Amino acid sequence: YDQRTRVAAYRESLALAGVMVAAVLPEAFGGIGPRGLAAFAWVFGALVLLAAFVTVQFGPRVRLPRLQQPVPLRSALRHALANRPFRWLLGVFVFSGIAAAIPSTLFLFFVADVLQAPSLAGVFLLLYFGSGALGMALWVRLSQRYGKRKAWLVGMVCAVIAFVWAYALGPGDVVGYGLVCVMSGIALGADLSLPASMLADVIDRDPRGRGRSEGSYFGLWTFVTKANLALAAGIALPLVTALGYVPGTASDTAALAIVYCLVPCVLKLVAAALLGLSPLASAHRGVRADSFHVSGSPSP
Repeated sequence: YDQRTRVAAYRESLALAGVMVAAVLPEAFGGIGPRGLAAFAWVFGALVLLAAFVTVQFGPRVRLPRLQQPVPLRSALRHALANRPFRWLLGVFVFSGIAAAIPSTLFLFFVADVLQAPSLAGVFLLLYFGSGALGMALWVRLSQRYGKRKAWLVGMVCAVIAFVWAYALGPGDVVGYGLVCVMSGIALGADLSLPASMLADVIDRDPRGRGRSEGSYFGLWTFVTKANLALAAGIALPLVTALGYVPGTASDTAALAIVYCLVPCVLKLVAAALLGLSPLASAHRGVRADSFHVSGSPSP
């Protein structure tokens, strides 16, 4: 139960480290231009080949029982969606994911037109992702002590408290926004490490047993992850346009601030409410926490 969270935290921390390295490499190789991007492309290709070699050479080889008959795609997806705890977890993940993706979509507009500090965009991103990676251990410890659901709830509330202050910022408030990036980055660690770990718990309680349905669960989960990004862009960009915001101007930035700051906070609170109402009950460490009551299987 706890090791799943540690595994997810390590994976997401390294992913954030990769994001930060990728953000600074083009500039280190000559800037955002033909020279810098060409050098970055060569380094990217080399890293992909290295990662593929490590995966093939050292990746775990898990032997699973061979199915007598292949499971049709429709049946596999229907079975995953028939799992009530998975539906709840997926619903929470949708609202929480869109709430996190909307600020990502509007980040550059906010920094350029509200803060009027476009040159500091890279610094803010490093503060945000760096804090997320460093704060990951906090959520691992909290989940071990109080259970994953309670830790994720705390993370959502902290994200709202940390981020809502960005609505009050204006031109030149770069120190205040830097603090928002640090605090909301720490809260980001909960969103990155805990949902994936809870997904593994849901799969483990599947009455059909291990080795049969994992692909359908992760397929739906990955689809929703990508859909959250698309929905965020499809919601945020038309909404700020309809409210009168024009990119590249210092006027009518109130609409941008509302969609960038307040809308994500509302969606995050909806996600927290769904998580609190969900059947993903959590217990203290040492009792096999987060007792998922899956239809057809005994409750732990």
